[in-house]
Amino acid sequence: MDGPAIPVGIALVLAVNPFAVRERALSAFQPHGDIDSNEHRVVTRKIGWEMIKAHPVLGVGPEEVGKQYMSYIPASVKMPLPTGYYGHLHNIYIHYAAARGVPAMLAMLWVLLQSLYDFASGLRQLPGGWRRSEKGWVLQGAIAALIAVMLSGWYELNLGDSEVLGLVLAVIVCGYVALQDTAHPEANGQAHAA
Repeated sequence: MDGPAIPVGIALVLAVNPFAVRERALSAFQPHGDIDSNEHRVVTRKIGWEMIKAHPVLGVGPEEVGKQYMSYIPASVKMPLPTGYYGHLHNIYIHYAAARGVPAMLAMLWVLLQSLYDFASGLRQLPGGWRRSEKGWVLQGAIAALIAVMLSGWYELNLGDSEVLGLVLAVIVCGYVALQDTAHPEANGQAHAA
């Protein structure tokens, strides 16, 4: 899909409505009452910020956010809390900083950003242009997947699920394998000739 086809494709998916995608997308702007509340995510971010302020270096500990969240509710948050799941903070950046400390969150962010930078640099250096290269498609896919995970990570603890984390690590490895082959094409050619 190129250019104008992308918005048309998105509109088609929302119109066809597989698995209630349209309702999920609209709920970001028009929540369906208390259960589908954006306010819940705002509250979890505030709780996470309180945890980070109290424990910036090591966090409250892995698997402790859900057990300790009641102790970190700021005074500005009105009770009762909005309906929602408080076992994690629905944001990879805030959750990792709150649970494991700011240095751990920065390390995670560095891995993601460094991978993006390396893949984009490798894509620009491909001989013959990225559109004619399988390696180019691998690098583009890795870039797209990482951007999607980083953006969706603002609204959900996607890297907290082993399925998503495993996929992201596999995508990063595939990107670096494509880069390795690009950096040493003569060695790769000799290996195939032998």
